[in-house]
Amino acid sequence: MAVHDGGTADTGPATDAAADGAAPTAERTSNFAVGTRRIEMTSGAGRVLPVQLWYPAVDEAGAEARAGHSIEQFEPAGARRELLTRLIADAREDCPNLTMHAAIDAAPYPRSAPLPLLVYSHHFNGSRFSMFSIAEALAREGIVVAAPDHVNGSLFERKDVLTDSAYQFTREFLQTRAADLGRLLDVLLEPQAEVVPAGLRGRLDAQRIGAVGHSLGGITVGLFSVNDTRVRASLYLAIVPSASPLRLAFGLPDPTQFRTVALYLSAQEDAVVAGGGGVAELAANYEDQPLPAFWIDVRNAGHFSFADDCGLVPEFDEGCGTGQRVTNGQSFSYLPAERAREIAARYSAAFFAVQFLGAPSTRLTEPSPPDLITVKQHGARDAGP
Repeated sequence: MAVHDGGTADTGPATDAAADGAAPTAERTSNFAVGTRRIEMTSGAGRVLPVQLWYPAVDEAGAEARAGHSIEQFEPAGARRELLTRLIADAREDCPNLTMHAAIDAAPYPRSAPLPLLVYSHHFNGSRFSMFSIAEALAREGIVVAAPDHVNGSLFERKDVLTDSAYQFTREFLQTRAADLGRLLDVLLEPQAEVVPAGLRGRLDAQRIGAVGHSLGGITVGLFSVNDTRVRASLYLAIVPSASPLRLAFGLPDPTQFRTVALYLSAQEDAVVAGGGGVAELAANYEDQPLPAFWIDVRNAGHFSFADDCGLVPEFDEGCGTGQRVTNGQSFSYLPAERAREIAARYSAAFFAVQFLGAPSTRLTEPSPPDLITVKQHGARDAGP
């Protein structure tokens, strides 16, 4: 396995040694600076997957994190970086968020307590950069996030959506995506894994594992969370993770099999979800899952409203600018993408902070702002005799 420096000068062993050797300062619990590193891992199928890590970093990384870096700087020089540069140049100006506020290869914060770990699965033709705003918010809480590019189904292999990319919507590739997440957990939880930055190696808490997915990534997370018992909490963004029309074809679990606490973050004007059965299917997933669940509905949001790559390419435009309501077909303006991302990042961070860090539940259950947010929750369901 190889470690890459994200296109900047490698900080090298000295940075990692400093992180390991530094005496822990006061046990801060939030408001960390955000560090990031690009690594690579080999999947079980022999594919080499770029992975982005976000993590709580030392205070000295704060200035760089606040200034930020354009996302193409997180790729080494080469074809992938050139592709990102071209897409950024051609992207809409009103929707994509293209600046990641994280310090490249910063030393992890030398906190003595183990760190919760989340894995993220991107949407169809997306990338590990698709929702970095959420990853940043989680890292500021003291949570590590790891996002792979699902190679052969990512932005970097993007082809015609209706033809050449159709293979992504198969049982086999969905299983491949889920296996990517499992392999990533295996690597990150291995105490001696050299691919993991030394300041994080052996510090990730196997008892506090979560999974996050958007769109096809949410379906991936639904399958993964059922089959991998290490996962304790799941976040589904703008998707029905187990739509009944797809269960047989894709081998999806029934929602009664879901075995993690879950948050469903719903976009009210989501045409993709509407096409897959709509609010009724989403409500059934939420209601039928046996463990506690939360449902947060965001008014005037579309399928890509929560994503940093909203509007990066034309097929990611739903949630950007104007559209037609799924309820009555009338024209309307989507919630500004920056606002939608802020809401998604805040509630995502709140959900995992409540589950893994002992944060008060009011962070998750209070609708804020109440004119845009509806919150529902239910406790554990009676499993019966």
